[in-house]
Amino acid sequence: MTIPNIKNMKKIGLLLFSLYSFSIITLSQDTTTIFLNKIWRPTKQEKAKYIQQDIKLDNDEYVTIKMTIDKIPISICHYKSIKPFIEHGKVQYFDTDGKMTISGSYDNGNMDDIWYIYDSENNNYDTLNYNGILELYEDDDTEFPFPEVFFIVENMPKFGQVEKDGKEEFRTYVSQNLHYPIRAQQNEIEGKIFIQFIVGPDGKVYMPKAVVKGDKDLTFEALRVIRDSPLWIPGKQRNREVAVQYTMPIIFILN
Repeated sequence: MTIPNIKNMKKIGLLLFSLYSFSIITLSQDTTTIFLNKIWRPTKQEKAKYIQQDIKLDNDEYVTIKMTIDKIPISICHYKSIKPFIEHGKVQYFDTDGKMTISGSYDNGNMDDIWYIYDSENNNYDTLNYNGILELYEDDDTEFPFPEVFFIVENMPKFGQVEKDGKEEFRTYVSQNLHYPIRAQQNEIEGKIFIQFIVGPDGKVYMPKAVVKGDKDLTFEALRVIRDSPLWIPGKQRNREVAVQYTMPIIFILN
């Protein structure tokens, strides 16, 4: 799989992950093994290119492990159910050499907690924080946290360099920090998400909200990137810092 390049995000040192989930195979008696051909259709063992093992846990949840016929891991995913598939718990994805490229968690099908995405250019892992994104996704409260919110002011907020309006800098920030969610990649989902947010008098971003939603994972990622925006230079009206509302389209296109 191809993982989009992600730059300028909080870095952490190269993590060492063990394939602990493979040990579940020896611990569970309720395991279904499926042999798959090169287009992931069931086949006989002697013709198989891939193996899938569905393991039912004691709590009636599942772990699905996909690997090559040579036991090189492809993915390890926890599910609340597999009919229908509802991701719940840890997931991991690997490249063709068995190196982990993605590690994250789902809560009842929603991206949650901290995800780690391998950045091959810098040989380390970027972090994506989805804590609190579900609340932003579900929040329909339109009550503003400021007594006045403007759409146009004498001095509009600026992102980045003071001498510029900051629009291009903000687009660059978004494009460099946007990660294409793995489920949307696998299902070849594209879309345009419109995010409304407020740049407060203190330069912080407040109340990111999807006013036009698309795929849930794409919407989660758009909300995350806007929420995690660095400080802006606040807008001014009559020489006073004020809150200014923006609406921005974020476009996801697969290469």
